[in-house]
Amino acid sequence: MQKRLIAMTLMLAMMLAIFAACGQKDGNGNDGDGNASASPGANADAEGFVYVPTFSNVNITGENVFNQTLKYIDGKIYYFQGVEVESAPDADAVPDEETAPADESESGEELFPIPLTTEIQMFSMNIDGSDAKRIEGYQAPVTPEGYDDAPNKNYYVGMFSPNGDGTAWINESGSFGSYSEDYTKFDGVQISQIRKIKLTGEELLNLDLVPVIGEDAMFNPQYIVADKDGNVVIYGSTNSNNYNDWKQGVYVFSSDGTFLFTKDIDQNNGYINGMFKLPDGRVALIMFGNMSPGAQLIPIDITAKDLGSSLGNLPQNIYNGIDGVTEDGKYLAHDDTRLMSFEIGETETTELVNWINSDVDGSRIQTVNVLGDDILLTTYNYDYGNGAEPKFTMEIITLKKTPASEVKQKTVLTLACYYLDYNLRPLILNFNKTDPDYRINVKEYLQYNTDTDYTAGQTKLNTEIISGDVPDILFLDTGLPVTTYENKGVLEDLYPYLDADAELGGRNVMVQAVRQALETSDGKLFRIASGFQLATAIGRADIVGAETGWNMDDVTAAMAKAKPGAVVFSNYNGTRDGFMQQIYAFVVQDYVDWSTGEVKLNSPEFVKLIEYVKTLPTVYDWEHGENEMLAMRDGSALVLGDNSIQNFNDISKLKAIIGGELAFKGFPCESKNGNAIYALSPLGMSSKSEHKDGVWRFIRQILKDDYWNSDRGMNLEWAFPSNQKLLDERAEIAMRENHEGDSIQEINYMAGGSGWSSSGSGNDYLPGQADNSDKPISPKGRVTFEGAGIDPIEYFALSKADYDKFIAFLNSINRTASFDEQIQKIIADELTPVFSGQKDAKSACDVIQSRVDIYVNEQR
Repeated sequence: MQKRLIAMTLMLAMMLAIFAACGQKDGNGNDGDGNASASPGANADAEGFVYVPTFSNVNITGENVFNQTLKYIDGKIYYFQGVEVESAPDADAVPDEETAPADESESGEELFPIPLTTEIQMFSMNIDGSDAKRIEGYQAPVTPEGYDDAPNKNYYVGMFSPNGDGTAWINESGSFGSYSEDYTKFDGVQISQIRKIKLTGEELLNLDLVPVIGEDAMFNPQYIVADKDGNVVIYGSTNSNNYNDWKQGVYVFSSDGTFLFTKDIDQNNGYINGMFKLPDGRVALIMFGNMSPGAQLIPIDITAKDLGSSLGNLPQNIYNGIDGVTEDGKYLAHDDTRLMSFEIGETETTELVNWINSDVDGSRIQTVNVLGDDILLTTYNYDYGNGAEPKFTMEIITLKKTPASEVKQKTVLTLACYYLDYNLRPLILNFNKTDPDYRINVKEYLQYNTDTDYTAGQTKLNTEIISGDVPDILFLDTGLPVTTYENKGVLEDLYPYLDADAELGGRNVMVQAVRQALETSDGKLFRIASGFQLATAIGRADIVGAETGWNMDDVTAAMAKAKPGAVVFSNYNGTRDGFMQQIYAFVVQDYVDWSTGEVKLNSPEFVKLIEYVKTLPTVYDWEHGENEMLAMRDGSALVLGDNSIQNFNDISKLKAIIGGELAFKGFPCESKNGNAIYALSPLGMSSKSEHKDGVWRFIRQILKDDYWNSDRGMNLEWAFPSNQKLLDERAEIAMRENHEGDSIQEINYMAGGSGWSSSGSGNDYLPGQADNSDKPISPKGRVTFEGAGIDPIEYFALSKADYDKFIAFLNSINRTASFDEQIQKIIADELTPVFSGQKDAKSACDVIQSRVDIYVNEQR
C-alpha cells in the first residue's frame, strides 16, 4: 500500500515520533520519587540552589511529529502529527481472483484492502507525557480539487505560536503538483496560510498568504508573534518558484485578518535570528547585520509600517529569545549551552542555568518554559545509528530548583573548552548519570567572545591555563596551543594510564598511526582522540606522481604536465586566503620544531611557497565555482584541496570519480609531509588535577567500542575510529563485495560547486556478517553530478591493493592538524605588504623568522 509523504524535504527540520509516556525518571535514571544521586549541585547558584532534572520519556508511535509545533501552554504540551488513517475503499474495486482469499473468515484478510493515507491531527498531553489525546476540534486543510493524483502532495504545520489567551497561531503550508527534474521549478499549487485557532482546535481566523507572497512562491515561516493589539507579525523565507532564490521578509496582519504591510530583509545588510514580544507588548526582531557589530533588537513599528529604531546592541550568542522578563527586568534567552538573562546594550550575559551541568543535552532542546522557580523543557533527537533503523526519541524535562543540601554530592571534575564538541555532550551526560563517584562540569569559553573580538573566549581560556588555572580535563581542539601546554608541563602523560588499563587492552587499543601523530618527540602521549579523519590533497598519480607528498618544485613539474589553464586547487583553497589557511594548519609545523626551538620560516622552500601564494586569486566565485571533483576528472585541477577522507569507502569513491590511481600529495612543504590527521574529540588531563583516577575514568570512554556503536558516540560513516579493532572491522566491511539487495549509497554532487547531498542508508552490514557470494556483485555506491551532463559514476568494494596503499599512507603521517594562533598572526601581519606589492617575500620571511623564533623559545 502506498503511503503519502507529509514532510517537505526542503523545509522541514528533523521529525520525531511521540505518543504516550513510558515512565518518569530523575536525573540519575531513578524513579521520579527517588533521591538524586548525581549532583547538579556543582551547578549551584550563589544562594545554594541547584536545578535537579526529572525526565519523562515518551514512547514512539510514528515519525511524522512536527517538532516545531511542540509547545507548553497552561499545564499541557500541544503538538501536531501526521497520522496514518484508513481511507474508504473504492466501491468499484474488484479483488484479484488469483491472489484474493476464497474465504475472508478463514484467512482473516480483507477481500478489498483499505489503503492508508496520512492526515494531520492535533494532540495534547500532560507534561509527564501521559494522557496523549487527539483534539477533535482541529480540522486539517484538504487536498485542492484536481490534485488527488499529483506525484507530489505535501502538507505540514510549520509553526505553532500561542497567544496566552487560549488561542494560538499556526502556519499550514503545502505543495501539490510536480517538480522539474533538477528540483529548481515546481508546477502545481502552493498553499500557505496562517490560522488563528482555539486550543480546542476550532478556527477563528484564516490569513491566506498566497496573495501576499505570490501564487508560485513557497513560504517557510520561522516566527509568528502577536503584539498587544492582536496584530500578527510573521517572519519567514519565500522563493519565486526557484528553489535557489530565497528571500527573507516580515509580513504583518491586523487582528481582524487585514493585510497591513510587508518588509523585505536584505540579506546583504542583515538577517533575522529571533523574534519575541517585548514587555510593553510590541514585537521585536533579533537582527544581525552590517549596520553595527553583533545583534540589534529592532521593534516592529505598526503605525509607520516599517522597522523601528534599534533599541540597542545585544550580547553575543543571543538567538532564542523567551517572552517575558526576570524580576529585575532583564530579558531571557537560551542557546545550546545555557539559559541566560541580559540587558539591552550590555556586552555580557548572566548564566542562570548551564544545561549540561544540569544533565540536559542543550543541543536537543526544542522549547524552554520558565515556570516560576522551575523550568520545563521539551527535547527531541533523531538518531541515525550506524546502519540501524532511525530512532526517534523525545523527553519532557522538568528542572526543579532544589536546595543543594538535599542533593547527594559527588566529586566534581571540571572540563574546559572553547566550544563543547557535539559528540562529547552525550558522553558527559551518560557519565554524570552512571558514575557513582564523579561528575563532569563543563566551562565553555565561547560565551566570552564580544562583538569586536570573536576570539576573546579562546584567549581567555589560554591565558588562564598558562597562568596555572588549569581544569581537570581539557578539550584540546586545534585552536589551542597544545605544544605550548606540553612544553610547560600543563598536561599529564597518558601512556601510564593507558598501559595499565587491561580492560581496554593497553596502548594497542589505539591505531598506531594516531598514537604516533599525537605523541611528542620524547615519546609521551598528552592527548587521546576518539577518532580521526585524514587531511590531504589527492591527485591523479599519472599527473602529479604516485609518491606521497611534494614540494613546490614538484608542483611546478606537475603543472607543466597539466592541460592549459589548469590550477592546483579548483576550490576555495585555490584562493590566497584559502591556501594560507592550509599553510597555517598543515605546513607551518614543518618549519617550526618545538622540541629544539629551531625555526626555518625564511628557508628557500617557504619563501618559494609564499611567492606562489602571492599569484593566487583573492576572491572565489562561490556561485559559479567549478565542482572540484569534475575539475580533477577532466584535468582542470591537479589535486582535490584539503580533501578530508572520513571512511574506507571514500577511497573507492574518489578513485572512481577522478578516473585514475590516487596519489596522496598533501600540501607542498620542505619535508614533503604536508598530510595530517584530524584528531576528533581530543582530550587531555591536567597534571595538577587532584582526581586523576576520575579523569582517566572519563577519558578512557572515547576508546571503548560502545562509544562508536551507540547513540552516545560518533557515527562510523563520518570518521575512522581510533580503536584498532573497530578500524579493522570497518576495513573488512569496505572490502566486502556488495550483492544484489544490499544497500547502495546514492550521492549527488552539485555541478556548480562542491556541495553535496546523500540519500540511502549506506552500508547496512554488521561486523561478521557472511558474504553472500552466490549473488551477483552490485556497486557500493553511485555518484551523480547534478546538471553536469555525465552518467552516474559507480564505485565498488575496496580492493586489497588499495587498502594496503592506504594503510601505508596512513602510517606515514606523523602530525595532527593544528595551528598556533600567535604564529598565524605574525605571519599574516608580515605578509600583508607582500600581497599588496610593497615588500618582497624574502624580506618578509626574514622578519617572520625573527619574530616566531623569539615567540617559540619564550614558550618552551
